[in-house]
Amino acid sequence: MKKPSSVIILFWWLSFLPLLTFPKNPEPDSLKKKFLVVKFAPLTFLDVDAGLQIGIENKILKFLSIQNEFGYLFLRYRIYDILEVLDSSYSFRPPEKYYFRGFSYKSELRFYFFTESAFQGFYFAPQFMYKKDEWKEKHWVNSEEVELPNSKIIFQENLKLGFQHIFARGFSLDIFAGAGIKERTLGVIKVNNYYSRYLLVSSVTTEKQQRVYPALTAGFKMGWAF
Repeated sequence: MKKPSSVIILFWWLSFLPLLTFPKNPEPDSLKKKFLVVKFAPLTFLDVDAGLQIGIENKILKFLSIQNEFGYLFLRYRIYDILEVLDSSYSFRPPEKYYFRGFSYKSELRFYFFTESAFQGFYFAPQFMYKKDEWKEKHWVNSEEVELPNSKIIFQENLKLGFQHIFARGFSLDIFAGAGIKERTLGVIKVNNYYSRYLLVSSVTTEKQQRVYPALTAGFKMGWAF
C-alpha cells in the first residue's frame, strides 16, 4: 500500500495545535452515561463512488472523542454509462468503464468547545481519510476485447468544524464542513498496438498519475447515542 506524502503527514500533526486553546466547562448529567454514537452518512449513496458508510464515535475524555468510519463502495454505473445504455434501443451493452468495488476509512479526533460535554455542541476535528476504488476497463488487446483491472487511491487530510446535537431519545444529528489536502494516485492504462509479421500485437502498461490539491468536505450524519 502506498504511503502518504510528507505534506499530508505534516498537515496532520499541525492540525492538533488548536486543541490546546478551547475552554472547559462542567459535563451535564444527561450525557454522562452516553459513551458512543453510531451513525451513517446518507449522502454517500449519491457520491460518484456510491457506498455505505458507518461511523462510531467514542468518548475519550469529557470534551474529547474519536470517530472512526468504515465504508464499502458498491457497483455504481456512472452517468454517461447509464445514458449510453438507455440510448441502445433497450439492448443492454456493458459500459466501457465502471466501478465495481472499493472501501474507505476515516478517522478523526474531535474536541468539543463552547459546550458542556462531548457529543453535544460545536466541535473542531482534524480528520484523515484513505479510500481505494477498483474497477475494470474494456480494451482491445491482441485483437480481443478484454477487461483490465485498474484502481484509484486517495489520501486526504481535513480540518473540520461541525455541530452535533443529541436529542432527548438519543437520536443524533451531525452537521459539518471543512477543507484540507487531497493526494490522489490514479492508474492510467495504455495499450500500444503494432503489427509484427502481419499479426496485431499489443503491449499494455499502467501509468500511475499522482496529484496533490486542495479539497473541501461538507455533509451531515444521522445516528443514535448509547
